[in-house]
Amino acid sequence: PLTASPVPVAAATAPPSPAPLSVGDMRTSGAATRRMMEGLEKGLAAKLEDKTREAAHLAALVEELKSRGVEWKILPIDPALVDVVGFNRFQSTFDPRQDRAFADLLANIQAVGGNKQPGMVRPSSSRDGRYELVFGERRLRACEQSALPFTAIVASLGDDDVWLFRESENFGRKDKGILEQALALVDMPARFAYGERTAILDKLKISKTHYLRLKGIAGVPKAIWEAIPGAHSTTAREAAEVVEAYRLDPRAVKSRVPRIKPDMRRSDAIRLLATGSLADGLNADAVSFEISRKGSSLSLKLRSASDESAAELEDQLRQWLERRGLHAASRE
Repeated sequence: PLTASPVPVAAATAPPSPAPLSVGDMRTSGAATRRMMEGLEKGLAAKLEDKTREAAHLAALVEELKSRGVEWKILPIDPALVDVVGFNRFQSTFDPRQDRAFADLLANIQAVGGNKQPGMVRPSSSRDGRYELVFGERRLRACEQSALPFTAIVASLGDDDVWLFRESENFGRKDKGILEQALALVDMPARFAYGERTAILDKLKISKTHYLRLKGIAGVPKAIWEAIPGAHSTTAREAAEVVEAYRLDPRAVKSRVPRIKPDMRRSDAIRLLATGSLADGLNADAVSFEISRKGSSLSLKLRSASDESAAELEDQLRQWLERRGLHAASRE
């Protein structure tokens, strides 16, 4: 008879025992774990602080509405029913390719299914069933781009209160650029007297120096600022360059606007508006120069490749010197 041969069974091999940790290894491991836990705790604390701040802000807002006797409620609203009246933000602020902060906001709203921090609207006085935005346009646009409802406080506000609530909210936000702040001040209701304006600026935490800086920016036509790609990211220094150029020669700055292209870098657009040229310096192949100094006198000789480039260099040098408080000596 056939008999089955026994199949040899391999002996089970026990996993090798881990090498014992040295005291140094244990300290290193413990330190890494401690750092990881500290990082998690800090992250959670920051999120909790943000939530607490948002809750406090909402509570203060509701309290102010109550003190003014304003009727209000919080509702989810179709973004298509909300109108933005007048200037609030540059359109580049709502482009996730141009604004990293908006890209993060958009991703967050999509992840949680809507804006958890409400914006504010008021019922439209001219169109039934529609609303006028008071504040929260970035949240509104993010909800619009995500096909999600926009959660908002619906409050029956008068025209002056709309401006006050909007700017009280906007000036407290880091994402509102200096150009947007300046252009918003232009819309301050005309009926506010000097004393009222001072109180409003105090409420918005705007110093006199900053207010004068904003007034200077607002003195440049909005169309010039809107021509700058990524205008919302313009810095105070960049804005000052254009303001000074406009003060010296408004017509020249206006004439340069058509030369700005949508794909141009913001810094190049600022330079073009301020100086009329994209050149960031002198072309060594096209220009030669000599500088000589005797005591406090300084002489500069430039030789350019053409009359046109010489005229452009002269214009740039004059503007550069005048921006520093120097003026051409009289030849009388």
